[in-house]
Amino acid sequence: MRSVRRMLSAKVRGFSGGNLKVMEGVGVGQNGSVLLVKAGRKFILIGVTKDRVTYLTELDEADIELKEPQAPGRFDSYLTNFMKGKKNER
Repeated sequence: MRSVRRMLSAKVRGFSGGNLKVMEGVGVGQNGSVLLVKAGRKFILIGVTKDRVTYLTELDEADIELKEPQAPGRFDSYLTNFMKGKKNER
């Protein structure tokens, strides 16, 4: 998971356009997660494991029940907090 975190944080650090947001995430299995990401006007599901990030599908906004975010933030902040939470679960 560290290599994925490093890869994503390196890519995201330079991305400050505000067009990329993680809307939700859920753990899958022992080392995987599925994230709902808003990229511009599109909603994309990605799978994240310790070794890779995989595009799963694109969703229509009409099919998604959006909730108000608790605290708006950047993708790299969300990912860092998400990874800290995973470490605490072990």
